[in-house]
Amino acid sequence: MQLSLADAVMRLSLQTHPAPFSLVQFYPALSLYRVERPYSAEELDRAAAYFLRGNPLFHSVHHAHWTFDSPEDFPVSSFQDTVNRWYPACADGFLLASVTFRSDPTLQGIFTSFPMGLQDGYRCFHFHQQLMSTLKAGQDTFRISQRLDELGIDVADLARKVPRWEKDPQSATAQKIPFAIEESTRPATPAGPYLDNVVQRFSRRGCENLIFVKNALRATTVPLGSFMLFLNVPADVVHSTDGNGLRAYCRAQEDIVLRQIAALDSDEAFRTAGKAVLPALHDLPSRCFVNNYGDVTLFSGRAEHPERGHLLSYQWHMPAIVLGLVSGPRDAVAWTITIDGRAFDFASSDI
Repeated sequence: MQLSLADAVMRLSLQTHPAPFSLVQFYPALSLYRVERPYSAEELDRAAAYFLRGNPLFHSVHHAHWTFDSPEDFPVSSFQDTVNRWYPACADGFLLASVTFRSDPTLQGIFTSFPMGLQDGYRCFHFHQQLMSTLKAGQDTFRISQRLDELGIDVADLARKVPRWEKDPQSATAQKIPFAIEESTRPATPAGPYLDNVVQRFSRRGCENLIFVKNALRATTVPLGSFMLFLNVPADVVHSTDGNGLRAYCRAQEDIVLRQIAALDSDEAFRTAGKAVLPALHDLPSRCFVNNYGDVTLFSGRAEHPERGHLLSYQWHMPAIVLGLVSGPRDAVAWTITIDGRAFDFASSDI
């Protein structure tokens, strides 16, 4: 079995998340843009249709439109309830909602709910930005078939590997975030100082394992697929170095894991490796997850026709299947993204 690295990582992800896909794997995300005018439902429908062309993972999208008085009426703490409520309608694909605000007609929100096994969080971010790019250009900027071909992905065979969907989404049990979410903004800093702050949280909570949630294909902006890696750093390493040292350790671990994935040579090998990922995380005591999207200003839409839409903020959290791993008194999670010189930080509350 000769596969590109991108193809191999995606196949591993398909085996990592339990089949059938269910509510616990769906996660929310919201982009807020400054626009001349909100885009119409028809424009959003046409733009999203391009995403489905040649797409081996998704064949349907459920559209919605919501209006709030202001962004404060739709906080990240309410996103899981939204996922719960709309899951039955989008359980065989994904949810795409246009969000507008009575207080400011120049704000346009794009909200999605994707299953992590098919679409990781960083790919979701790029889906949002390329959807806006498609809206602004009035033509396809997704180019799904071309991009998958460039990554060396066997589209037809990959499509056959997609797990089945839940048969009765109406029976799904509503999920809750197992902690309060702290939100803050600050001037952007390099990753090292941010990780220094994460280590302080790690120590306060008495955590024993720092788990980096990394994207194996960060260099590509393909808006489709799941390329997520979970890289563990034990407490003795965490306490013996600084944030920059942790980054270096994590990069070394990533190289090792990618070589192991590249060596998988059969469907059975992918199944065995994939099924071991989440149980291995569950067996680790006192976990602290960290997810840093880095500086995404390059993709904010300011470079071309910013008046038609440029990114102001991005909010999201992981799905219940992951957040359930950080629900204990000595667990923690922190995630961040930087846009135009501002870092948007999120974390489980220490209270």
